[in-house]
Amino acid sequence: VSYQEAGLFAIYGGTSVDNVKTVIELTRKECRAVGRDGVTDAELERGKNQIRAALVLGQESMSNRMSRLAKSEIYYGRIIRMEEIISAIMRVSKDDVAEVASRLFDGSGFAVAAIGPLKKNASALKNAFA
Repeated sequence: VSYQEAGLFAIYGGTSVDNVKTVIELTRKECRAVGRDGVTDAELERGKNQIRAALVLGQESMSNRMSRLAKSEIYYGRIIRMEEIISAIMRVSKDDVAEVASRLFDGSGFAVAAIGPLKKNASALKNAFA
């Protein structure tokens, strides 16, 4: 069974204990805004360029190349060339992002993991995306 529609979307925030609530509020606000409004043209282009650069630079690592080739064979039954992947990334539209974002950031299915002195912010963490 191929799990092409499964995955993980993670947001990381490192902060001091005093700023935990602020970071949670800003993260929640941005997630809801993207889910509701989508992204701007500039944000979309910046995201595409970052992904493209990471893919190309990642090919310098033999283990990354091996992993990409194996996943390609497992998920698609063939080796997908880097040019094909980059072309697909560059075809992503604002509507594509909006559709996925509306599902990702609908407020359900969020989980929070935290480490550090948590007692002061236990309530904020527990209700972070409620």
